[in-house]
Amino acid sequence: MNSFPNQHKSPNKIAFTAFVLLSLFSVVFIIFSIQKNKNDFPSNISPSPTPSLKDILPGKSTEDDVIKTLGKPISINGNLQNYKSKSPTEDNQISYQSGFVDFTKEIIGYTEKRNTDEITTKYGVSQNMLYGPDSVNGYYLFVYPTGGIAYLGNPITKSLLEIWRFIPTDINTLINNWAQNYSIEQPPAKF
Repeated sequence: MNSFPNQHKSPNKIAFTAFVLLSLFSVVFIIFSIQKNKNDFPSNISPSPTPSLKDILPGKSTEDDVIKTLGKPISINGNLQNYKSKSPTEDNQISYQSGFVDFTKEIIGYTEKRNTDEITTKYGVSQNMLYGPDSVNGYYLFVYPTGGIAYLGNPITKSLLEIWRFIPTDINTLINNWAQNYSIEQPPAKF
């Protein structure tokens, strides 16, 4: 006689074990399939770009173009309109002359990963540096008059505070029209 108890498993226990194992394999298979599909997404497709001040062209864009691109301004003061920037303290600005944009000022937020290389790689080193209110902190307005662009930045740290776009002009017209607080001459040091 066999002294061992009956070691046969009931058919219900075998079916239950098989069901659990099959379920686990199914879940693992689904997870790997989903992960594989995420990685197979075409890399050449990128999300549509967010409209920005770069899309507004001085001398070509009208107020209707600006509203279609950026929406309605948050405030208007004469021919100057303000739009939300990524800075918590300053707004982007757009100025109009004869129905067309003639000047834009893009404020760069401190959280943005942008620097002066953005301008200098395209336009080279500016031959025109203007002194203004931020010069005491090492920030100067670098102007490319015939390129229709300027930036307020620090040449050492390469930090970028503002990008100005305007109808190409000469340095004196730029100062008279948009940069009245700036000068070609370095102001005397105050002690």
